[in-house]
This record gives sequence, C-alpha cells and structure tokens, in this order.
Amino acid sequence: MKSSTLHIVCLLIVLFTGCIYEDLSDCPVPANVTLHFQYTGDGENDMFRSRINNVYLHLFNEKDELMRIQEFPEWQLREKQGVDLLLDEGTYKVVCWGNVFQNTSIRSTGENSALSSYFVFNSGLLNGDKVFTDDSLYFGTHTFHVTENVRKTDTIRFSSAHINMQIYVEGWTTTRQTPDTAPSIEIENLFSMYDFEMVTTEGQISYYPVVEQDTGKGTLFSSATTVKRFTEENDVLVHIRNQEEETLFTLDLAEFIRKNNIRIKGIQEVNIPIYIKFQGINVSVSVAEWDSEGNIKPSL
Repeated sequence: MKSSTLHIVCLLIVLFTGCIYEDLSDCPVPANVTLHFQYTGDGENDMFRSRINNVYLHLFNEKDELMRIQEFPEWQLREKQGVDLLLDEGTYKVVCWGNVFQNTSIRSTGENSALSSYFVFNSGLLNGDKVFTDDSLYFGTHTFHVTENVRKTDTIRFSSAHINMQIYVEGWTTTRQTPDTAPSIEIENLFSMYDFEMVTTEGQISYYPVVEQDTGKGTLFSSATTVKRFTEENDVLVHIRNQEEETLFTLDLAEFIRKNNIRIKGIQEVNIPIYIKFQGINVSVSVAEWDSEGNIKPSL
C-alpha cells in the first residue's frame, strides 16, 4: 500500500496547494431563506445535537459556482440549528459537512471553485503521514429555488459519512510475543476521499489505528478507528502484525460481515466490533460482545 499512498499524497500536493477562500461566518445579513439542520439517524427523532458538533456549509449557484462558505461552531449550532441566507432569485445547492475537525481537510482542485472540484479527505494525507482515524463525518445536501419576494424555509437532512470499527486482540502472548509488546493493526483498502456528493473516489489507502492494552483485562488489546463508508461487498483486509512487522493473521472483512449478518446498506450508525483471539497457532474471530461486568464474552 505504500506506493498507492505515495501516489495519493503527490496528487493532493499538486491539486490543493494554495487553495484558500473567505470565511463569511461573522457577516450578519437580513434573510429571505432559512435552512434547518436535521439528523434522525436510524430512527425518527432528531439526533443532530448529540451527533454533530460543527458544520461547514458551502453554497453553490445554478452554475455550480461557489457563492459562500460558512462555518458553524458548536456554540452557534446550540443557539440556532440552521442558517439564514439572503439570496437573489435563482436555484442553489447547499453542501454541508459535519464534525470537520483536525482529521479532515476540504479542498478545491481548481481556481473557479466549482462544486465538482471539491474533495474531502484525511488531513494526514497532505503530509504523507500515517492515517490513524477519520473524524465522525456527517453529510447533508439540498437543492432549492428562491423566488423574488417569497420567504423560503427548508430542511437540510444529514446522513452518516463514516463507519466505526473496534478491533480487540486477546491471547497475544500465546503467539510467543513478549508481554510488553503490543500488536500493530493495518486496515487495508479503505477509501481515501469523498467528492461533494459523498461519493468515494478512486484510490485506496491503509489506516493504522492506535492499539492500547486494556488495564485490568489481562492480555486484551483494543483499538478504535473511524473510516469512510464502504459496502458489505468490499476489499478491506485487517492485518495483525508483531513488532517485527510479521503478519500473524489477516481478516477478510467482507467475509466477516457476511458470516455475522452485519448490515451497512440503509444503516446510518454502523459499528463493526471485531474480537480476535489467539490460542497459539489457532485464531478465532467473532463479533465483540460484552457481559454485564464489562468483559468480552467468550468467542464462539
């Protein structure tokens, strides 16, 4: 995966260097359009405030040209869960990304800032750094028409743009590893970026989630990461390696998803907990489940 990652890094440097645009978040204006933000997750009730802590809004005209960008920090979203706009008559498209923090970059590949030129990707790729995790991104888009002298109120409905994964490794010392060394984990063939329709683009990379030993749980190691969405049918591989970078086990994630009836399509809040147990040369894999005392239930 090193050559693939290097190719993506070089592409990002060429395309995105020097792209800066104006932040209009402090410009109060009268309004003829009000857009509310909403996220209902996998239910019917609005969960926006419990899931989304900031919003980056991009407004495009009917020619898909950028009109403005506005950031809404958490305190502002708590005061008003939406935005007021003053717009001329015409057709507009709004694209919003929620939870854009240190792991997320939004860049345009062109000077004209057209909608099709924008991409969202992990910030680590700009410097060629290892990618550990994404932010828990959410996406919302809406196209609407403004008529002169008519006030418009509408809703931007967000959807999840991420999948949560947890990987637990137990019995590590039975593989003849020393107790003070942790396994390393590589999740291979994950998508590297979205366009502004939340479509994943070509180019796959590896994520390397941080691995920690769970205090009080013996030889249990755990890691958690957030990645861009993929489908049940995917090419994702999970590699467990020792400190010498020797691969001791590889999990085919699509096969794991099929065997355990994990649904992704049509589900907003997707969580994939993987429990890998080493017993010498034997390895068992199951969905991680917890008992009432906070311990992982024995593997099937």
